[in-house]
Amino acid sequence: MNKEEFSKALKNTLFAKLNITFKIKTVKPEQIVLLKISTPNYSQVVDWYVDGNGNIPDAEDRLSDIITTVSDLLYQSEYSKLKREIREIAAACAYYAQNCKIGITHPNDYSGKCTKEELAIIGCQLFILRAHEHFKTLSTLSDTHSHEDFYRFEFSINVILRSCILDSLLMSAWVKDKSRVSKFIRDLIVSSYLMTPSGLSAVRDKEIMNGANYFNVGCKKDINNNRKKKILNHVSTNGFIEYLKGSNHIKSFRGLYDMYSKFDHFSPIPYLHFLERPVIEKISIHRDSFHFVKHALSQMLIKRRDPLMNTFCDILGLP
Repeated sequence: MNKEEFSKALKNTLFAKLNITFKIKTVKPEQIVLLKISTPNYSQVVDWYVDGNGNIPDAEDRLSDIITTVSDLLYQSEYSKLKREIREIAAACAYYAQNCKIGITHPNDYSGKCTKEELAIIGCQLFILRAHEHFKTLSTLSDTHSHEDFYRFEFSINVILRSCILDSLLMSAWVKDKSRVSKFIRDLIVSSYLMTPSGLSAVRDKEIMNGANYFNVGCKKDINNNRKKKILNHVSTNGFIEYLKGSNHIKSFRGLYDMYSKFDHFSPIPYLHFLERPVIEKISIHRDSFHFVKHALSQMLIKRRDPLMNTFCDILGLP
């Protein structure tokens, strides 16, 4: 294998997908081949002699060693960044949960009518507390596993991220379209009181109506008549997801939700398709997801001028 063949072999390997830069040149008259490899945390010049026919001795072994070494270094570097972002989101949400004035309570404790400010407080808390629970799980997985072991849980990780991305889409839409999203969030909050799984003790009718009256939902007649199917249709996310997909300000992230949502359906096909991707590509997709979650959470708090927003954004590592 000569210099040109060696260079082509490198380009046809994982190097192209890893976005690693490298240069190969021969220095005469000594006939030394110089290979310069650059990654975020790794830069090295490898040199060896070319034989009398212009070929690189043991080229295939050298090629394999280089790819393995550089790939592992890059995986470790990128996985370290991914772990940091998971910890930042978990820590910011934990800070908020510990320091916010909780507005969520039992339906019996609500009185009067929910104001816009009270709805904003409760809505923010629900989104952040949900993110807190999700990222506690991801943080535990990432802190106790290498990148190889972490991706053994990738199916469950992607199911969790589907929920995170949907919440982030809702938060982003809430910031841009408060009137429409506020009504939707209002109905979702009440639906959490209404939809009790079969076999578990149901919330009493009086408590249900008390919560419905407080949040002033638009399906009180159906609630009163226990028309659960109609209630479910009233608070269904299906139509709203279509609205979110068409919103210009979040179009760049809707592909993430489309991808993750497939993991919540009864089919192994999306999983097998994702499984075939290189680990570095999976890390990149997940980091894009974490960036979206970070900015959705921070923009929601900034928009409503939450008193905890500055420290929250600092913990997230945002300016």
